[in-house]
Amino acid sequence: MKRFLLKIIVPSVVLIMAVVVLWEFVLHAFPHEHMYKSHWMDSHAEEVQVLVLGSSNTNRAVIPTGLGLGRGFSCAGSSQDIQNDYWILQRYIDRMDSLKYVVLDLNYLSLFLNIDYDEDYAALRKKYAIYWDNPHYSVSTLERLEVSRFNWLVWWQETLSRTDTIHEDGHASLAVEPYNDEYWRYYGWRTALEHTKVNDSTAMTIYSGNMANLRKIAEMCAGRGVMVVLLSCPVHEYFRSFIEQRQLDMLHAATDSLCAEYHNVVYMDYMASPLFTADDMSNANHLNRRGALRFTQMVGDSIRNL
Repeated sequence: MKRFLLKIIVPSVVLIMAVVVLWEFVLHAFPHEHMYKSHWMDSHAEEVQVLVLGSSNTNRAVIPTGLGLGRGFSCAGSSQDIQNDYWILQRYIDRMDSLKYVVLDLNYLSLFLNIDYDEDYAALRKKYAIYWDNPHYSVSTLERLEVSRFNWLVWWQETLSRTDTIHEDGHASLAVEPYNDEYWRYYGWRTALEHTKVNDSTAMTIYSGNMANLRKIAEMCAGRGVMVVLLSCPVHEYFRSFIEQRQLDMLHAATDSLCAEYHNVVYMDYMASPLFTADDMSNANHLNRRGALRFTQMVGDSIRNL
């Protein structure tokens, strides 16, 4: 009986282990955004002259190679907070002897976003630990395996049906969707509501931490002769009409303060630019590829004119 069980159990265990190892390789063969960007920076950080950071706004709106300011790469990511912008820059900057510009997204939510404070971002926190080696977050050895993700089947389905494209320079673009006025108005209201955090109990704690990290970024870059371009990307009027003025005022007060404090910091506000319409946007607060091409050229021209 023991021999019979051994003949069944041992081959079964070996087969299961082989399948797990094979599946791990398969999952790595379809690298997602964080995996691709961190691996690229590990190999090419020395070549980067323009580093784009920030959340989905710059991730969608700024095409590094289109700025005309030298070789660029985007390390921006969806819901990326300033804490992780600072970490990514700190991780690579000692190798980045060619770096001339850091382009950093400051949108309506930026100063009030910290993914530590929301359990909805638990999976995202793990990505910064696993792919960007951020010591602020801890993950086990098992969690570092792609097969350990209990939602890998969902991830696989999304990979096969994804509507966005990660370009060689790290820029991400969504597929163009038909404009629907009713939906865009609803999307603008819902997103603005979700991004209004100034009245939360943790708002000022997060704000103070983000301002401290922005100053660290400015100082780190100033010591290396690197210009920091703070950028508010275009958004649709359906988003702007629902935002809270106090939170927007705090954003502008913060940028005024940073620009006055640091000679290497400039702020460019295109949030309400009339030059961008629904035809340039994939939804109420993100540009599509067409809009990104136009916007990138405008930003590049503005930086050169400085």
